[in-house]
Amino acid sequence: MGYADLIRQLQALPEAKQADVFDFVELLVKQNQTVQPKAGTLAQSPLAKWILNPLVVNDFKPLSREEANER
Repeated sequence: MGYADLIRQLQALPEAKQADVFDFVELLVKQNQTVQPKAGTLAQSPLAKWILNPLVVNDFKPLSREEANER
């Protein structure tokens, strides 16, 4: 069945039945969409996890404000 046949058959239906078909199609589309993970809070974000558990570099000494401003 092609699109033209489908449209012809839909047009032959009463409007209430056409609405049922459209509702069913929307349901099928929603069921087949990939599920997006829910956005968590900022505290649960990967950035927050990195800030709470930063990488450790042996013998690393951060610059002081004065040292950073000299450069």
